[in-house]
Parts: sequence; structure tokens; C-alpha cells
Amino acid sequence: MNDKMNICLLVVYWGPFPPWFDGFLTSCAHNPGIDWLILSDQHVIDSSPPDNVKIDYLDEVEFKVLVKNKLGLTPVMQSAHKLCDYKPTYGHLFEERLNQYDYWGHCDMDVIWGDIESWLYSIDLASFDIISTRKHTISGHFTLYRNSVEINTLFQNVNGYKKCFEIGTYAGFDEGYFAFYVYQRSIDGRGPLGCYWDTKIGADWPLLIRRPRGWKWKKGKIIDSDGIEWVYLHFMTWKKMLSKTDFSFVQEVDQFRITRIGLFTKNLSIRELLSYYRPTHVLPLLKYYSGRLIYRIKIKMLKLDLDPIDTIPVDYRQIKD
Repeated sequence: MNDKMNICLLVVYWGPFPPWFDGFLTSCAHNPGIDWLILSDQHVIDSSPPDNVKIDYLDEVEFKVLVKNKLGLTPVMQSAHKLCDYKPTYGHLFEERLNQYDYWGHCDMDVIWGDIESWLYSIDLASFDIISTRKHTISGHFTLYRNSVEINTLFQNVNGYKKCFEIGTYAGFDEGYFAFYVYQRSIDGRGPLGCYWDTKIGADWPLLIRRPRGWKWKKGKIIDSDGIEWVYLHFMTWKKMLSKTDFSFVQEVDQFRITRIGLFTKNLSIRELLSYYRPTHVLPLLKYYSGRLIYRIKIKMLKLDLDPIDTIPVDYRQIKD
């Protein structure tokens, strides 16, 4: 068993909190040994967070000032999605807020956590500088970093990294350029860099397609319809439709179902489920799943066995000066 580590997961989130926020908080509360720091531009918070979740104010203006002071550049941000590029920089940008922690990480809000404490402490954390839940690449929705100057400034070693931050749209720095640099660094011997990322840990889009009604959070654990436990569920492909939660964090529920339209503590009839669907859900749903289906067919037809790092676009592998 590992010695207990101080761990903080950091989220920068602008705009109203999502409809599933109470479910997110509930799942955080059942991992009391891990802290979450949410930096938000919201003055009014509907849900009081659990003891291990802190919500502080940070708007776009303050963030840009911080970036200018810490990175020496003037950021351009056309939308909040641009924040994803900055995720590998959080250890450096927010070093004063994170100085009490052994590891810090970035994560997303479209996640319901299972028992991540047990999973983390099954790993020899002290042996690794980076712990990612995607295979051989950085996971934007959950990656941990050793809290050291070397690791917190690792992003500065990516050739031309500032160019990614000086364009207004998302450039794919976190899961693209930076991920490829870390991958190369982990295998080419340029100094020790230990990465724990040999297997995919979280459940997300392929499983969501096959099991759209088969997910349950129960007493701090994520369980699928076969009774298999997962570390967490990432429902990125559902978040435009997931608009209903029938409980609040303060109710301290023991379990709830996770569907593409909401989080429910009770069993709903087909009629009740259909009542939550909207016409605006149809087109983006068809577009997304048809694109994924075409991609999978191509992979099968070409008989490719791709390592996830091979799916990173070539343009991400080297930022041109």
C-alpha cells in the first residue's frame, strides 16, 4: 500500500454549472482523500460543495492576467473551450494554490467518479511523474502530475508551445502536441520521465453507445450493466442532451442511474424517458454516431491495430516555428 499522498484535481469552468453538477459533487464527496479545486466565473452557486471540493472565483480577465504574468504572453480566447489547451500549464499557473499537494491533476466536469482513491493507491504513485487514464497519451478529462518544478514546466519543452496559446481557437495542445512530446520523452531516454498509462481506465464513448442505459453510481462506485466496476464514467458524447438530475447533493443519495438524458434516483418508464428528448437532440446525435461508425468501419476494413498515439494528427506532432 502506498503512503497517503495529497492530491488535488483542478477544473477551470466558465458559465453556469451543468445540470449534472449535483451528481458530480456527490461522486467527489465519496473520494474524501482527494481534493477538487473548481475555479469559476459564477458568483452564485446553487449547490453547497462537499468538504473536499472548493469553489473559488476566477473569470476570463483574471485568467488572462495570470497567463500574461506567468507565461509572458497575451492569450486570445474565442470560447471557454480554449481552456483545454492550458491544462498542462495549471501546475505552473496555479502553483501557489497547489503547493501543499504531492500531485495535482486536471479533469473535466462531464464525469461521474467511482472509487478513484482505491485505484490510485493500487499504483506505486511515487514511481511515476504522470498518471493518465488513456493508453499512451494524455487524458484531458483526468491526468495527474507530480507536483515538481520540472513536471509543472514540462510544457515549455514543446517546440513553439506559445503559438498554441496565441491563437483564439482550441489548438489541441493538451491531448495533441504536449501528449506527443510526453510520449516521445518517455521512450527516447532524454532523462527519466515515468508515465503510468499502459491501459485505458475510464469508461466513455464506445461503451456508452453499446450500453446507453446500463450505468449506475452506487455508494461511491461506477457499475455497468454486467456488474463490472469502473474508475469513472466520462459522458462527453451525452452532455448536450443530459439535462435532468432528480436529486441534489445535500440529499446524500445512495445510488442513481446515469443515462444520456439525465441522472435519476428512480426507475423511469419508457414514456418518462422519451419525454425528456427534444428535437434539437437528434441531428447532433446522428452526426456524432455516424462519424464514429464510419471511423470504426475504416479501422476494421484496413485491419489497423492503432496505438492511441498513432491517432494524433500529424500536424500535432511538431509545432512549426
